[in-house]
Amino acid sequence: MRYFKIIVNRVLFFVFFMSTFTIAKSLMTDSGLFSNKAAIIMLVTSLVGIINTINPFVIGKVTNTRLRPSNAILLLIAIITLATTGELTKMASSVERKITGQTPKLEKEIAEEVKKETETKTEKTKVVTDTSKEVGHKKPIDEKKQKKELYQLLSKKIDNLEKDDVNGHLRYSSSYLEDNHRSNQVYPYLVTSRRDDMEDLTMNLWIRYSYAGEDALDLQKFTIQTDTMEYTMDAYDVRVDRDLGLPKEIDETEETKPEADGSTWEWVEFSPNSDKLEMLRDMASSKHVSLHYKGREGSESRELKEVELVALRQVLQVYDIFLVANTPEDTK
Repeated sequence: MRYFKIIVNRVLFFVFFMSTFTIAKSLMTDSGLFSNKAAIIMLVTSLVGIINTINPFVIGKVTNTRLRPSNAILLLIAIITLATTGELTKMASSVERKITGQTPKLEKEIAEEVKKETETKTEKTKVVTDTSKEVGHKKPIDEKKQKKELYQLLSKKIDNLEKDDVNGHLRYSSSYLEDNHRSNQVYPYLVTSRRDDMEDLTMNLWIRYSYAGEDALDLQKFTIQTDTMEYTMDAYDVRVDRDLGLPKEIDETEETKPEADGSTWEWVEFSPNSDKLEMLRDMASSKHVSLHYKGREGSESRELKEVELVALRQVLQVYDIFLVANTPEDTK
């Protein structure tokens, strides 16, 4: 039992002196090899303590005496020295940092939290869209200058679209997608007033969903599946969006049967409200969009072609620029 206590005592002193030796060495490296007196004293004391713990008689053999330093005395010398030089508190903090490693861990955790908080704040505060990127707003500017830049960008973007003159109004559509309602097609376009002055320009977004096939569907509703959401529009929804009045008075679809091939095509066409505008934006940002038509006579499903999504993105970008340019400053 006595030998067990001796072994435990030596192990504890060895761990302590090794820790303080490492700390003293680190402090000397940080502040200069000989500029920190407390660190030098601790280094020497720890070294003697380590040797003394391993073999209590080594010091005596070296000095040709029966000297047998006490580890307790060595520890006391180190503590008194640190106290008189004002390094005791620092050493205690260093011991805690070196032995437990808690401080570096906390610092790392705090750094991660700050990073996350910064990223969150940046995400919340910045309004980065394709529009704002192209305008180049890196900091707030006066409203007149912002309006001017937006109208310049709007004029540039709208010139990239195909233009048709229809009954005194201008119709703009994507140059990537041919207007052919007698086919399976989702076709977006813009109807604007004359462009004498961009600031007086009026603009409406329209969208047409058309079906073409051998058999009539007598279309009642259709479902759109994007990467993240599913949307369904029925006859009443489309009528409301088209402002067609009472459902019983007006048919929701139009049909044309060409004499050449006997096929049928049906379509719905409307100007989207805010909810359906968000649906169109979701479609434009998705990689895959599927469309399912359901009618009284049958149903049909297909996936939108890439050219349809490109056209939708191009037209929506122009319309969004128009909306931003014409949004009152106090509502932004």
